[in-house]
Amino acid sequence: MKNKYRGLTIVRVAVCLFAVACVCTAEPKQNAESSEIEKAKTTKVKKAVYLIHSLIYEGLEKNDPETLQANNYQIYRDREKMCETYWKQAIDELESDAIYVQLYGGASILEYAKKTLGDHRVITPRAKFDPDKAIANYHDLLAESFQEQLKDKGLQMDIETAEWELWGESFEGCVHTYGGGMASSLGLKQAPFINFSMTVPDARFLCTAKLLESFVVDGSDVRAFIFDGPQGYPIAIFLPSFRPESDAPDRYASLALDRTKVTVVNKNEITLYSKLRLQRPGREIPIKPDRDHEGIIGTDHGLQIRIGEDWYILGRMVGTAEFLSAVREAKITTLDTVD
Repeated sequence: MKNKYRGLTIVRVAVCLFAVACVCTAEPKQNAESSEIEKAKTTKVKKAVYLIHSLIYEGLEKNDPETLQANNYQIYRDREKMCETYWKQAIDELESDAIYVQLYGGASILEYAKKTLGDHRVITPRAKFDPDKAIANYHDLLAESFQEQLKDKGLQMDIETAEWELWGESFEGCVHTYGGGMASSLGLKQAPFINFSMTVPDARFLCTAKLLESFVVDGSDVRAFIFDGPQGYPIAIFLPSFRPESDAPDRYASLALDRTKVTVVNKNEITLYSKLRLQRPGREIPIKPDRDHEGIIGTDHGLQIRIGEDWYILGRMVGTAEFLSAVREAKITTLDTVD
């Protein structure tokens, strides 16, 4: 009997060892399956819309209407109201593989986005701004906050293919600098798209201008914008899509525009560069006092304007077709390659 029980004990031990072996070999498979399940739960993000600062003038209208009126800011508030309507419509129509990103700004539009899309599709990057450090540091911190929230919400974004659309205030200020800055920090490869209709410009003359075209200039990340201005002549501005490296040389937009037919102004419409002339048989008649400005070069071959400034080319005496053609054929160069 002892031998019999001994035999049974050996069999039982063998069965237990076999069972343990099965469990041990099955565990990695279970972990692999769990990993696959988690991977399947991760949502692939194809597009992000990034609202950078918003409803600034709404706050001024509510809290300090006298300042709003005294500084003639109503034109910005009117544009802001229009944008808010567009923002909400676009949020309503976002595809399921798109997310909404908001940098500070209006609480009401953020709440609308969360209610419409759900909290899992809304990212709110936050970071402390240090004035003693380069702005790139702030962009890096915002990018880290963005990525952390993305991960926490089970989202993934392919930096090679992701679309990065920019909204907010102002068009030629924080929208392009903060939007392009964070795109650079995230390592995105596709040039961000500034959706002009979703922005409030700094320049008053753009608040009622009609966008004719927007495109990335060949061989660069610089985006050109061409407008039909409110005074009847075309306007152009060139903005970099990404944050330039700190040691990168200045870049210029080189255009085949007659320098005697255009002026360059800043966002306050102060003339920076002008050589306007009326052409008469055998002579030229100056229309305005000549102006020169560092970073703007006029030659017999055309006009060169430094990229990265809120400078606007006004085609005061150039037909729209000619102006469009010159901007479409613009080249992005460094000073060494400018004629």
